[in-house]
Amino acid sequence: MQEPDAQDLPWQLHLGRVHVEEKPTLVGLYRDATGSEPGRLVAWVVALPEGGAVLLPVDGPDKRPVLTTLRGIRRRWARALGAKLVRVTGREALHLAA
Repeated sequence: MQEPDAQDLPWQLHLGRVHVEEKPTLVGLYRDATGSEPGRLVAWVVALPEGGAVLLPVDGPDKRPVLTTLRGIRRRWARALGAKLVRVTGREALHLAA
């Protein structure tokens, strides 16, 4: 397999496949509509096996990933962001479709 050049990424990734016992789950933190502001996704959450989690804020002054736990997401981050944990549905990102 030929190694992709930097200009090919991320739209032309050559992805392999691997089987794991438990894969991460992607969920979101959703803030309900209030007044004139519509409801929106405020952060992505990658739920890792054994209770770990990565919080990926969507916008704001600090959009850096935060390594935490699912318990921390439920107790601290959901409250701090005024959001609730939800399943996210929709189309797969086209640039990563295999």
